[in-house]
Amino acid sequence: MTTFKKYTKNGWGHSLKARVDELRKKVISQAAFGLSPLEVKLLTEQGNIGACFYVINDDHNEYLLAHSQIDDASDPLGNMGIFIHKQQRPVFKTMRVDSRGIIGQGHNRDVDSESKIFEELHKRILNYPEPVTKIEVFLYTEREPCISCEKVIDQFMHYHPNAELEVYYDKGTTRVKGVN
Repeated sequence: MTTFKKYTKNGWGHSLKARVDELRKKVISQAAFGLSPLEVKLLTEQGNIGACFYVINDDHNEYLLAHSQIDDASDPLGNMGIFIHKQQRPVFKTMRVDSRGIIGQGHNRDVDSESKIFEELHKRILNYPEPVTKIEVFLYTEREPCISCEKVIDQFMHYHPNAELEVYYDKGTTRVKGVN
């Protein structure tokens, strides 16, 4: 079952948002990362960061972080070991959607943080060393998931019907009504 919730000031939404906020502050305050001013701006002011906490079979849990503008290790920020990367052979189908929610416009949403997280999580579930009987997923994303990301979530739930998923987001979108 999937539950979408506007960010709340308690529970997993709060905890995951705090993790994202702390990451942004850490990058701003630490020159130790060796980032250029442009890279710091990209990481702290642009794109969408998604944070996920997942539990498999009540005995394995882990955090995943993804940034919509960091795709692979060739990106200076992609080799920091913080963010997961875009999959080379994605399982889930994404769409071109613009910032207003118009399908067929804008860019392919395979770079969105939600898409990267669910691709990586799917891979980890498939590679889990024992049968997976229970999956809990808590996702926070700064922006409300677009229609393409909602479709990725639907596909993930199709593959993993035993998953319980809560999606929290902070900023709503300005989706054009009647287009989707």
